[in-house]
Amino acid sequence: MPGMMDTVLNIGLNDQTALGWLINRDERFVYDAYRRLIQMFGSVVLGITEKAFEDVLNVLKKSKGAKVEY
Repeated sequence: MPGMMDTVLNIGLNDQTALGWLINRDERFVYDAYRRLIQMFGSVVLGITEKAFEDVLNVLKKSKGAKVEY
C-alpha cells in the first residue's frame, strides 16, 4: 500500500527467547518464527532482496527433500 512504512515484527525474538519458547512450543514453530524475523530484518533494515532469501531457502528445501519450509 502506498505510503505505508515497512515494519519488523518479532523484534523481541533472539537466541535466548527462542530457547525459552522451545520449552513450551513446537520446535518447527520457533525456528520458523526466527527465520521469518531474520528474513524480515534483512529485507527491511539491510535491504537484502526477498529473492536472495528465497533462493537460499529453496536450495535447503531441495537438499532436504522438503516441499515447504515449515
